[in-house]
Amino acid sequence: MRNHTPPQMRRVFRVLPHMIVSTFVLVVAALAVLWLRAVLVVAPYRQTIVIAGSPTHILSVNAAKSNVTLIDIPEDTVISAVQGYGNYSVRSLITLDGIDAHHGTLVTTSLSDALGIPISWYVAPTDSFAGNGTVEMVRRLFSWGSVGRILSGKIDTSVPISTWISLVWMLRFIPADAVEILNVDPAIVSMQLPDGGSAPTLDESKLDFVLQNRLFDTGLRAENLTVAMYNTTQIASVGQRASRQLSRLGIQLVFVGNEDTALSACVITGSDTSLQSKTAQFIRSYFLCEAKKEQGNIGKGTGADLIVELGSDYASQFK
Repeated sequence: MRNHTPPQMRRVFRVLPHMIVSTFVLVVAALAVLWLRAVLVVAPYRQTIVIAGSPTHILSVNAAKSNVTLIDIPEDTVISAVQGYGNYSVRSLITLDGIDAHHGTLVTTSLSDALGIPISWYVAPTDSFAGNGTVEMVRRLFSWGSVGRILSGKIDTSVPISTWISLVWMLRFIPADAVEILNVDPAIVSMQLPDGGSAPTLDESKLDFVLQNRLFDTGLRAENLTVAMYNTTQIASVGQRASRQLSRLGIQLVFVGNEDTALSACVITGSDTSLQSKTAQFIRSYFLCEAKKEQGNIGKGTGADLIVELGSDYASQFK
């Protein structure tokens, strides 16, 4: 039977399905991009990750500016570990962390205390990020391919997958000049050992001079909120250790002291506005604080916007 359909119409019938499919793919892609932008929102404050290895990398992402600070710590550097472990090299701490199944917390909390840097996440040693920290390493770390390696177990990390994807999305086109590589070698000095030998260790005052305000969080600093911090436990220097980490981010500490009323969990108090700030969000997240509206007289004389009371849950790591 002869086909009386004009040639022009036959071409339209052949092309139309392809146009529909192409349009559908474009619409789905556009919706996926919009969904990613809406859902994958990185935390509104600095995110810092330990990438264990030789050397160990401290990688800190300033969320407000989408730039990265990278610090390499030689694996033989000796630091004072938390949880009563004593003095160990970073390499030994990584090994102990794995043996005792701490899932990165021994390394992150020990380096946080030693460096005075709030560190939240951990990446276990892998050949993918061995060697000195470079811009190329940062790009490999925050590539879409790394998401697949995490899901397949090739990268072992404590970073939630949603946070990792958020960082990948934020840093997917990071330029070379957005990565600052800090050299902390001037802050590593020789320490005498009881057996007459020596070992490299961190000098806190020299480290403070090297880092200065390099790890200020732009968003938190801009809020200009003041904080008073109280140690409610019998463990000495807890408040000083915690306040050093907050100061490293540019948060203003107006008072650090002790409080007689013992608490277990951390409590942060302030006005409704202060408690909704990024500064309060970070403190709550990092110290696992319970938020309360202003109450009682503690901290009233300091004039601080936020009052932080550290409890035994946080202090227990320093016993």
